[in-house]
Amino acid sequence: MTHLAIYFIGGWIFFEVAVRIKSLAPIIKKYKPLIDGVIHNLVSSSLLYVILGVIIYTILSALCGALVSRAEDASKATQPTMVLTMVGFFGALSLQQSPNNLFVRIFSYVPFTSSFFMPIRLVNGTVSPLENTISLVILVVTIVVMLIYIGKIYGGSVLQTDDIGLFKSLKRGISTR
Repeated sequence: MTHLAIYFIGGWIFFEVAVRIKSLAPIIKKYKPLIDGVIHNLVSSSLLYVILGVIIYTILSALCGALVSRAEDASKATQPTMVLTMVGFFGALSLQQSPNNLFVRIFSYVPFTSSFFMPIRLVNGTVSPLENTISLVILVVTIVVMLIYIGKIYGGSVLQTDDIGLFKSLKRGISTR
């Protein structure tokens, strides 16, 4: 959130200064509709999807990191999160030209991929406000449920000192809540 605030404040300051510089003012006026469109898309629901996507992947990474006994194994434990992120990113990247594709429509409601696919539909205008709201509610509910559930098992998982493997650690964490 701090980075986003810095970018917004820096962009606003740059824009305010740029319109006062004689050599930049004509360029800013020429591209003002484009700049306004970009700002509108950044401040729309797409930004909310980015923030919620970071939160859901952070929660999943915290769970995966808690399942290992040594700090050196944390990168191995978070590999499922990285694979899930890459599938969502590359899937959205490859299907961005077809926002009405069945896969795009389905994955725009799946919590871990909606932060990649729903912004594509929003930018292309192929989604209604109701569909956007449904997708956001599903994502927020999933985050809340994950926070509650993983918060309960986190204490039983994070303090494990024996190296029994990822799935056995998860099973032990679930059973000790």
